[in-house]
Formats: sequence, C-alpha cells, structure tokens
Amino acid sequence: MSLQSDYVDYDVFLDIKFDPIAFANTLVVATNAPNDAEVDLATPAKRLGYDLAEVKERIEKLTTDKYDALITEGVNVQEMSRALEPLKPAVENLTAAYGKLQRDIMAPFYQAQHIHGALRRLHATTGLLRSLTWFLYLVRQVSAIMDPLLTSDSSSSSSPSSAPRTARQANLFAIPDGRLLLRAAQTVISLHKQLSMEPALRSVQVIRTFESSLLGKYEARLTQHCQNIIRFYTLTSASTVPLPTSNSINVDDYDTLAAHAASALAILNPNALVGSLVRFVESQAQASVTELTRSLPSLNLSMQAFTNALGTIADRARFVGRYENALRHSISDDILSRAVGKFGDKAESLVGEYWADFADAAEQRLREFAGSNNNMATTIRFKNYPSSSTLVETYVIKPFNKSGDPLARTCKPDAISVRQLSRGLAILFK
Repeated sequence: MSLQSDYVDYDVFLDIKFDPIAFANTLVVATNAPNDAEVDLATPAKRLGYDLAEVKERIEKLTTDKYDALITEGVNVQEMSRALEPLKPAVENLTAAYGKLQRDIMAPFYQAQHIHGALRRLHATTGLLRSLTWFLYLVRQVSAIMDPLLTSDSSSSSSPSSAPRTARQANLFAIPDGRLLLRAAQTVISLHKQLSMEPALRSVQVIRTFESSLLGKYEARLTQHCQNIIRFYTLTSASTVPLPTSNSINVDDYDTLAAHAASALAILNPNALVGSLVRFVESQAQASVTELTRSLPSLNLSMQAFTNALGTIADRARFVGRYENALRHSISDDILSRAVGKFGDKAESLVGEYWADFADAAEQRLREFAGSNNNMATTIRFKNYPSSSTLVETYVIKPFNKSGDPLARTCKPDAISVRQLSRGLAILFK
C-alpha cells in the first residue's frame, strides 16, 4: 500500500528537514485569526490527532500486509549487525588513527600554512622596504647632482628647454666635475631598472610622484646638458666658457668634461650621442671654412691672415683628433663607429671626416670667391705667393709629421682630402 492519502501530507513528515515546532506553529496560525481574543489550541490539536490516527492506521495496515517482508528485513538487519560487530574494533582503531593524524599532522600543517603565508607577506614587505630604501638613496644622489643645474636654469633668463645660443647661456659648468655627469647618468638608468625589477615600488605614492614629475625631467635635462657640452666644445672653449669663480669647486679641464659628457650621453641615449658627434664634426669643419673665407680678402695685401687661418684649421683638426682619442677611451667602439658611419661608407674616423668636409666646402668657397672677385684673383695669382702644393705641404701636412707624437699622425688629412684641398687652392695660387 502506498503512503498516500487525501487527508495527510506524508511528505511533510518524511522530509529530513521536518521541524515539529515549526509545524505546530503553522497549525496554530492556520486555525486562528489575528483578532481572536484567545488562542484556540483545540482545533489544531484535533487536526494533529486526525493526522496521527491516520498515520497509525497506515502503519498497522502496512505491517499487517507486509509482515513477511518486515520479518525478513529484521533478520537481515540482525545478521548485518552480527557481521559488523567484529569490525567495530578495527573501525574504532582507524577512527583513533585518523584523529591522531588530524591532531598531530593536519592541524600543525594548516597552522604552518598560515604562518608560511604570514612570513611570505612579511618577506615581501621587507623586500619592498629594502628596494624603497635603495631607490630613495638613488633619488637623493641624483637630486644632489642635478640641483645645481636646475638651480642655474631657474636663475637663467633663457628657458632650459630651448637651445642656448652661447656657452654662457648653456651653463656648461653648472656640474663642474665630469665624473658627476657620469654618476648622474648611471643613477638615472639604475632608477629605471629598479622600477622595472620592482613594480611594487609604484604602490608608494612618493615613488609614483617622483616617476611622473622628476625622473623624466632629470633624464631630459641631463641629456640636453651633455649635448650642450659637446656642442660648445671648440678650440676657444677655455676662453669662452664661463668657469666658476670659486676656488673650492673642482673644475675639470674641458677635454675631460667633454669626454665624461659623451660617456654619460652614451648611457642615457646612444642615438643622441651619435647625433651630437656628427654635429660636432660638422660644426668644426664649418668653423674652419668660415675662418678661411674671412681671410681671403686680405690676400690682396699679404698672406698673414690666410696662413694664420690655415694654421688654425690644422689646430682644429688636432683638436678633433684629440677629442676622438679621448672618446675611444670613454665610450664603446660601436657607438663611435655608428657616428663615423653617419658620414658615409668611406668615412674612417671623425678627424678624417672633418678634413673631407672642410676640403669639399673650402674648394666650393674658393671657386665662389674667385668667380665674384676676378680682378683680385688675378692679382693674387701674379703675386710672389707660394704654390698651392707648397701651402698644403707647409700648413696642412708638415705640422702632423712631428716624431714622437702618435696623435699628430692620426690627425693628418688623407690623400683624397689633400688632393681636393690642393685643387681648391690652385684656383687662387700657382
């Protein structure tokens, strides 16, 4: 017989979540109204009695009709109980073993996991503090180096972002010790590497502020300052560059300062260094061409200004060679080769390119001068002046033939530049 009835909902009683108190409250609420003066318990009790009687009747009916099955099930339960009885000690031992495992192994393991997590967080915090301490030390170091330069910018009338027109405006000795330029460049790169290796540093507000407002500014200004030092590196640097007046400041000679500036620029921006060296050679060649051009009108009277110009041109070649030699000891050969390669496949050195640029431009200027001053050019050719080959030999080649001076030999013009320069001078001289 099925446990179904029109009067009793057996599923409610068989539900594993059945709550007698909640069921009783439901019956009371269902049989009473909110405005009743007294609570009627008789009606729900009678309803519950009907349900109990119905359940009892159903149980009696089922046990009567299915007694043989119930007896069989009872026998099976007894047999299973007797079969399980010998297993109880083993189960109890197993339960005790698992309890001991939980107490002695699992509980300490979970506790150790919590401690391990705490230690990892503590280690991460310690690492962050260590990185932060080192980062702030680097910030303090580069700020101390850059402060004089930025201070001079604020006191200068020209904008630091604009290209200065003179060495004085460029504040070339705002950082007088070239080694500080190198240290500042290395520190800026170290700061970038530190931020890359320790991204957690950006979780600190002061680091984010420094990175967004100062780090880029320091790098850009230091790059510009090194470029200015190379840009204004000329034969007359000693007389045109404003040196600090305080004797307590260690001021490098300009050769050393320019070499350190190139080294710092190689660290910060190798491409910027290549461009600066190219412009440096071009400016030196242009300065020599200008000096030669200015001396041409005086040839109508004497050769003094012209020969002085040739001597200065040779001195400038020695100057370019000296700087190139200093660069070979301060920057990588690859960067120097890239700078030389900017002039073409045939270029071999900065000083060689200086002579090539000068010879090419000088020939053009001499032709222009002779074309616009025919009478003077004719007069010059008939004067008792040395020949073009003699001038080149005396003022361009001979100064670099001194024995015991390896640098002088490397500054000598090559055969192509000598021929082109001789061809240009032959326009005015025999």
